[in-house]
Amino acid sequence: MGKKNRKRNHPEEKMATTSSGARPRILFAIGDADSFYTENRLWRLAKHLQAQAGWEVTCVTADEATQKMAADNGVPTAVIPLTPRAPNWDEQLSTVNELINKTADIVIPGSRLPLWKSIAPDEFRGSMILFGARPNLGLHVDLVIAPLMGVDNNSLNASGLYTTVVSQARAQGIPVLGLEVSPLGNRYTLCQLPADHYAVKSHWSKNFLVARGIAAPEQVSILTAEETSLLRPGVDSYAEAYFEKERLAREVLGLKHDRLIVLVPHHVAFIWEVRQILRVLAELPEPVSVVVQASPHAIRRQFTEPELIARAYEAEIKHLDHFVINTQVGVGLIAQIADLVISPFAGTTSEGAALRRKPVIISQLMTDESNDGEFIRWQPDARQIPAVIDKWWKQGILGRVRLGEIARQMIARRVQRAA
Repeated sequence: MGKKNRKRNHPEEKMATTSSGARPRILFAIGDADSFYTENRLWRLAKHLQAQAGWEVTCVTADEATQKMAADNGVPTAVIPLTPRAPNWDEQLSTVNELINKTADIVIPGSRLPLWKSIAPDEFRGSMILFGARPNLGLHVDLVIAPLMGVDNNSLNASGLYTTVVSQARAQGIPVLGLEVSPLGNRYTLCQLPADHYAVKSHWSKNFLVARGIAAPEQVSILTAEETSLLRPGVDSYAEAYFEKERLAREVLGLKHDRLIVLVPHHVAFIWEVRQILRVLAELPEPVSVVVQASPHAIRRQFTEPELIARAYEAEIKHLDHFVINTQVGVGLIAQIADLVISPFAGTTSEGAALRRKPVIISQLMTDESNDGEFIRWQPDARQIPAVIDKWWKQGILGRVRLGEIARQMIARRVQRAA
C-alpha cells in the first residue's frame, strides 16, 4: 500500500516569524483561579511554550499573590491592575439598557422568554462590580492566549483579567486562542469570550464546543496528553520527567514529530502477537515509527532480548518505515512520546499509558473484545487495528496538537492576511 500523510497536527516544529522577520510575541493571561485549579502548574505550560518555539512569551495576571506564584515557578509575570469604581444610578441604567438593546432578539430556547428578562435586572446589574476597571493595555503582541471561563475559574480577578485582555485584543485585530482549563460542559456557554481558535483537553470538549455553535470543527484543536496534564490538578512524576527529557529522548531514538509513533512493549511469550502487530503497522497509510521496548539484560536461550527481536521479526521489520529497538530510554517516557501504544499483553505500560490519557490497543489472540475502557481497546484480531486507528483519528483521540503548533499556525495566518 502506498504511503501518504494523514493530516498531522504537530509536524516538525518550525520557527514562525512576523511580517518584519522578528520573533513572534505571545501574551499568556493566567488568572488566580486557573493557577489554583492546576496547582500552579499552568505556569509550566507557558514555559514549555517558550522552550519549544523560542518565542517571546509574556505572562500577565491581575494580582500580586498570583504573580508570586508565577515567580515561584520561574515565570516573570506582569500585573494588570483592575481598579473598579462603583457605578452611579445613571451608569447602571445606561449599561442595562445597552444589554437589552443588543439582546432584544434572543429568546431562551424552547420558550418565548427574552434572554434579557432573566438576567438584566438582577445577574447582569449585580455583576457590575468590575465597572470602570478597564485599563488600556495597548497590546503589542501577535497572539493572545487566555483560559476559557467555567465553574472553577470565574473569580473576580480572573474574569476581569480575561475580559480586559480578550476584548482589547479583538479590538486591535490580534488573534485569540481560548484554552480549556476548568472542564467544559457545565452550562457555561454564555460566559465564553470570543476566540479565533480553541485548544481543549479531549475530543468530548471539542464536540461540546461544536455542538453548541461556539466554534466550527476546524477552529478546535485537542492538546497532547502531556500538555493536558498541566491543565489538571495533581502532580504526575512521569509527566514532570517528560517535559525535562522529551527532546533528548527523541534525539537518541530518532523520533520525529511528523510521524505516527507507536510503542510496542515486548515479551517473549507473545511473539506471535507482536508479529501480527508489526505486519498491520506496515500497512498504515501514514509514515510510522515503531518502537519496540526491550530489556538488554533479558536472555532467551543464547540471545539477548534485542537480538531475539531483530531475528524473530526480520521479515516484518523490512516493511516498516522506521523501526527502533529501545534499550536506552525508559518505557514510561517513551509511552508519553508515542502517539499510540499497541501491546500484546496488559501490564504496567498499557495501564499507565491509559491512565495518562494515551490511546492503547491490546492485541492478544485469546482476549475478550468486550473489555474496552475509555482509552483502552482490546482487539484479538490484529487485522482490525487499522480500523480502530482510523476511528481514533476521526474522533481526535489521535493526531493531538501541541500548543506551540497551534500558536505557530495562528500567527502564520495573521502574517498572510497582513501581506
